[in-house]
Amino acid sequence: MIKGTGHMIVSIANDRSMSIDSIRKTIKESVLIAYKKYFGSNENAFIKFDDDTGDLVVYAKKKIVKEVKDSLHEILEKDISKENLVEDGYAYIEINPKVFDRLSIQVAKQRTKNDLQGIEDNEILSEFKSKLNKVVIGYVQQNRNGDLYVNLGNTDGIIPKKYQSPREVYSLNDKIRVLVYNVKKGKNGIEVILSRTHPKFIEELLALEIPEIEEGIIKIHKIVRDPGYRIKVAVYSEKEEIDPVGPCIGQKGVRIQSIIKELEGEKIDIIPYSKDIKEFIKDSLTPSKIEHVYILDEDLHKALVVVSDDQLSLAIGKMGQNVRLANRLLDWAIDVKTSSQFAEMKANSEFKQETLEMFDKVMQDVVEEEQFEEISKISDLKLLDSSVISNLSKEGLNDINNFLQADEGVLFNLGVSYEKQEEINKILKEGMIIIANDNDESIGKAEEDEELLCPECGVVINESMTSCPGCKIGLSFEFEEE
Repeated sequence: MIKGTGHMIVSIANDRSMSIDSIRKTIKESVLIAYKKYFGSNENAFIKFDDDTGDLVVYAKKKIVKEVKDSLHEILEKDISKENLVEDGYAYIEINPKVFDRLSIQVAKQRTKNDLQGIEDNEILSEFKSKLNKVVIGYVQQNRNGDLYVNLGNTDGIIPKKYQSPREVYSLNDKIRVLVYNVKKGKNGIEVILSRTHPKFIEELLALEIPEIEEGIIKIHKIVRDPGYRIKVAVYSEKEEIDPVGPCIGQKGVRIQSIIKELEGEKIDIIPYSKDIKEFIKDSLTPSKIEHVYILDEDLHKALVVVSDDQLSLAIGKMGQNVRLANRLLDWAIDVKTSSQFAEMKANSEFKQETLEMFDKVMQDVVEEEQFEEISKISDLKLLDSSVISNLSKEGLNDINNFLQADEGVLFNLGVSYEKQEEINKILKEGMIIIANDNDESIGKAEEDEELLCPECGVVINESMTSCPGCKIGLSFEFEEE
């Protein structure tokens, strides 16, 4: 019996956060190596740990014979002492480890050391892989060339300089919350990479501080961050009656202030996520107040925002930070202009996409005078034969959105010529207004005292015009038979 083995195993297990079974297995394998190194074979080696003390006991299992031909594997009955265990014709002779020579012991020690290190590494690897993208607590150990080394208990982690907030400064033994960003095996063991700049770090802090997020009542749509300066968090709830922003702020701001304190004063904007892109754009540019949002190109995600002159600096932010974060939050390119700049653009005819906004307004308000129609189907345009409309409907392409996204070749095969596709796209994408006339005679033959007026600005128009001379909105005319 190797006395003290049990105590040593328990100590190692506690110090290295390893299981006792894994340490015993390693020691057993190392002793088998020493046994074989000394005796030339370990086939008859039997190793166990004492049930009471946990100490290691090594036996040589020998067959009881009348004549010994192989002293390593056989023994005479008379040579068996009372202390030796006898079972099924075999005697278990305890071996004193002191009989092993120095070389055998050295080999066993080195094997044990290597194996224990391997076990420890694997357990640390497994532990921190389960903690990936989770927040853990550690203590700052040292600052080496800008990189912070953090004691995480059973191992050290590193916060590379690029994953540190420029606002934060730490001293030796400071308590710190960190996100487990990555874990891998390196040349010098397990490398645990930590971060305090990743958006997931903010998400975890929010979940820790706000029960509604932890429970899934409030969900995070997206987080964007300029570390050390500002964070924007878009939140929502699937239950309409629940305000997603209020619980995140907390009574008198106590919840959000707790997170701001953790981040050394970094600003946080909590924004309600909306499927209405205009509303989402407005909220994303908080704390500024937005006068109007124009969608310039929905496919390319381009928008123009108009603010009063005194709100421009707030909307753009220091060095463009606020609008830049809003762009990342929405995945849109947002151009911010003041009211005066926007007026100048219109005066210089630079804002050509203004027709899009006007078209939206016309389609939503529809019609106080009932002279233009709300378009939801391609058939509403009355530009295609009924047989073509029927073909489109069968393919689900009579809907405007589906039509605009359809392949040109597919539409051509369904009877919509390329010229007609271009005409329809011009109407739908460039904001032309459809002027409907209930008379069966053409507008050109209308009575002299009957005038057509632009539904947007009221200027007199006629059927030969492709755009209004007053507000420049695109025009298209259609004629209905009785």
